[in-house]
Amino acid sequence: MIIELEKKYEQDYKSLVRKLWTDIKEKDLNKIIQDHYLSKEMIFLFISIKDDKAVGFVNTSIRNDYVEGCDSLGVGYIEGIYVCEPFRRNQIAYKLIQESIKYFKQLGLNQIGSDTEVENVMSQIFHKSIGFKEVSTIKHYIMNIVGD
Repeated sequence: MIIELEKKYEQDYKSLVRKLWTDIKEKDLNKIIQDHYLSKEMIFLFISIKDDKAVGFVNTSIRNDYVEGCDSLGVGYIEGIYVCEPFRRNQIAYKLIQESIKYFKQLGLNQIGSDTEVENVMSQIFHKSIGFKEVSTIKHYIMNIVGD
């Protein structure tokens, strides 16, 4: 069952998020949850429930800046998606994305974007299998200019 994040499942959700983003700070995680409850037009969180426990999630947002490959502003965006290992290959991630798409359509959006790390081949395969098309590959660089 896919539902909008509810307070009852916040701890499960936090545990799942930490598996995907291992370095996330508690204050940042709390801010995501707070934004979900206060500004559903910008951040929306869905979770998958099995036996009264969250086993997967998708974090979505609406990006009003340029999204690579999109031809409109105001694009639904998959910020992160995760399903616990024992529950993978059971259509949970697909259903989370479908629920997100339904939500974005209700908001009048025409496109949805997502990204994945270059080395995350399984995520790339998943994205392509559900209808995303690859539009670019970007590597990010950084240079410290103070304190060297």
